[in-house]
Amino acid sequence: MKHLILFLALLSAHGLHAQVLISDSLISSFTIAELADQGIAGADNDIETYRIVYHTVDPFGQATVASAAVALPVNTPCTHAMAAYMHGTVLNREGVPSRLSDEIVVAYYLSAFRYVAVLPDYLGLGDSPGPHPYMHAASEATAGRDALRAARELCATKGVELNGQLFLTGYSQGGHACMATHKLLQESHADEFTVTAAAPCSGPYDASGVQAEVIIADEPYPAPYYLPYVLLSYGYVYPWLYDEVSEVVQEPWATELPPLFQGNNGSGVVDDIMPGIPNQILVPTMLQAFIDDPDHPFRQALRDNDLYDWTPQSRLRMFYCDADDHVFFQNSIVARDAMQANGAPDVQAVSAGVG
Repeated sequence: MKHLILFLALLSAHGLHAQVLISDSLISSFTIAELADQGIAGADNDIETYRIVYHTVDPFGQATVASAAVALPVNTPCTHAMAAYMHGTVLNREGVPSRLSDEIVVAYYLSAFRYVAVLPDYLGLGDSPGPHPYMHAASEATAGRDALRAARELCATKGVELNGQLFLTGYSQGGHACMATHKLLQESHADEFTVTAAAPCSGPYDASGVQAEVIIADEPYPAPYYLPYVLLSYGYVYPWLYDEVSEVVQEPWATELPPLFQGNNGSGVVDDIMPGIPNQILVPTMLQAFIDDPDHPFRQALRDNDLYDWTPQSRLRMFYCDADDHVFFQNSIVARDAMQANGAPDVQAVSAGVG
């Protein structure tokens, strides 16, 4: 046993890793002509898309598994960059890239133009057990990191040569996950990954400030299901927040909402029972305490998932829509200003128009 421990310690000391990839299975393939039929004209190569299952860790650092979709360019003589796309909010564990959800088209497009496309499903979705830790930056990042490791191993088994370049992007929750993954790779894995450039889109980087206005505002919000999703997720990740859901959510929602977040419903099912003004589900004393106390426990949990106050060293472009009424564009402005003040060399927030 002591020899095994020594061996593992040596692996860690030298920045090496045990095998991350558990399994892979082909889930789709397209020729150049078939890609044109899918609306992707002028492709450089045929593609194959795989569902992979890989080792990672849960929010508490314990071993678990997760899944992802990986699209590979085939029949090319080139070396290839990797490009990771982090998907937007989903409730249903089957509504993810490895199940060929709508966002899989991003993988097809990237791979059709010579990228190795990596689309993590996140924890608690796809083949990953347990609840999904929604809007939890640390586990978004570790799931993303380990998906990249597993994809790299898949490339080795399929004879796809990588050139060391890595691009990151994502939309909505995926913008948050993209930023979290970028931060983790830069700060903890610079010897293993170098982010060439990142383009998170419409992400809630200032979860405790700009985006928390959704909780405070006494006005309708177009996606009220976000609030119970965050409340239930954070109750799982931060068990000190509350013992019973009824401490923070009033009836009938305290009883009706939790069963809807078991991975087998879509957002519309939740929105059907939610009031248009999300904070109406909250226990009034809890809501008032959240408004009054800048260090309220739930505010602390949100702050733990802020992603704006760091210093990206790679090129970073945060794209946003000025009229986005789901994830407010000011998230990108706050992040840009903080990062530039921190001395980030090449960070911009870019408006994509009204949207």
